[in-house]
Amino acid sequence: MERFRTQSRDFRGSGEWSHVVRALDLSPREAQVIECLLDFCDDDGEMATRLGISKHTVHSYFERLYRKLGVSSRCQVLACVLLACFEAKQKGTAVSSQSGEHDGGDAGGRVTRSRS
Repeated sequence: MERFRTQSRDFRGSGEWSHVVRALDLSPREAQVIECLLDFCDDDGEMATRLGISKHTVHSYFERLYRKLGVSSRCQVLACVLLACFEAKQKGTAVSSQSGEHDGGDAGGRVTRSRS
């Protein structure tokens, strides 16, 4: 687990993280909320303290992330982020600007998720 945490921090310090944030169309604060998850911080109170916001606001950010990514849980948020990270590392840059629901990107280069 510590190895994942270290690799996650290294990745977030790289230029590829900014590509992932853009590919998923995340706001800076949404990216910070996800970074908390990547640091194994899953408690709204702890996240609120780390980010200097209320627990209600943390909850609101997750609701926005769920809608934006087309998911319904924090685990699924992480799955979307990790997929985008993998795709960015595989390509060495942002997710390509191919179109399609299952190929990882739309015409604007954002990662897309289809609902089943």
